[in-house]
Amino acid sequence: MRDKHCYELYARRGVFHVVLSFFSSPLCDPAAQGWVLEILQNAARDARAAYELLRDYSLLTWVLHALEGRFLETQLLSSIIDLLHTLWVTNLGGRGVEAGSPPGTQKPPKLLALHLVNEFLYVLLALAKHLSHRSAASAAFLLSLYVQDVWLGVRRPDTLLAHVQMVREAAEDTPGGDQEAIVGLCEDIAALAPDT
Repeated sequence: MRDKHCYELYARRGVFHVVLSFFSSPLCDPAAQGWVLEILQNAARDARAAYELLRDYSLLTWVLHALEGRFLETQLLSSIIDLLHTLWVTNLGGRGVEAGSPPGTQKPPKLLALHLVNEFLYVLLALAKHLSHRSAASAAFLLSLYVQDVWLGVRRPDTLLAHVQMVREAAEDTPGGDQEAIVGLCEDIAALAPDT
């Protein structure tokens, strides 16, 4: 895939539906899975295509299914992480308030809708759970890379903070082993929040 015109042609012809379905097929070997991820990675580099992959093809849900479905080889897992990173950066547009620009020319940072941030968080937690079987340190490192980006990328920080506070309060009421990663992530987000 070379440009947005290729993406439009692929989308019109239903290629993405086919390759996303093929990835989960027993006929798809790891090499073919790598090719599918490469197609998605190339499409995710275009801003419009990246957003449409999330919206029209539920790509984050597809990634969750791929992570929960079976054990993935290191190369495929690395490609999935690269795809998630590309989707995150492309959807944010790489725009932010630049420190070196004059005060009047700064553009406000591009923000994501809360539901997209929630989906990314859920996928990151599933990825961390998948990685924790290999190494708890690598899972913690992955989450630590994105906590600040998630905080900066949310459109309504007050809503996110309210959600974080609900999770923290629920965790205090009911101890649970599966919730430790979520509670830890919420603690990290709360720590980054400005005091209000």
